[in-house]
Amino acid sequence: MNKAQKNIFLHFVYLVLIIVLFAIGSDMLTEYRAEARTRFEHNLYYETAVLILCFGGIGVVLGLSGLKRSRGGRIGLNKSKLLLLALPSLLVTISPLLAHFGVFDFYESLYEYILEHHDITMVSSIIFGHSFFTSFVKK
Repeated sequence: MNKAQKNIFLHFVYLVLIIVLFAIGSDMLTEYRAEARTRFEHNLYYETAVLILCFGGIGVVLGLSGLKRSRGGRIGLNKSKLLLLALPSLLVTISPLLAHFGVFDFYESLYEYILEHHDITMVSSIIFGHSFFTSFVKK
């Protein structure tokens, strides 16, 4: 296998991983929300864990695709990326938990908006996974 074929195969593996993580995460969330509607019990910890593990995992896989493979060197930390990108996206990802603990009591329609629109937390967890993984760089 030459280098171009290895790159194509590696990107195909990344694509398959992304599809699998997306399918597992969205299936788990869909089943959980359907069950929560019938039982009237809502576990925000489970939902947040699925968001961070499955959809954050998609972000990590996307970060792997841009990883440079070099030997040696120390691993440094890009603090600005962590503070400006990873931390706000983590806060948006765990916003249902924050709303449950009363952080958004001053503005109730924001709490309702967060619980209704799950896509925002999904995209935010992908951004969190990618920015967290790529903030560790080799020097």
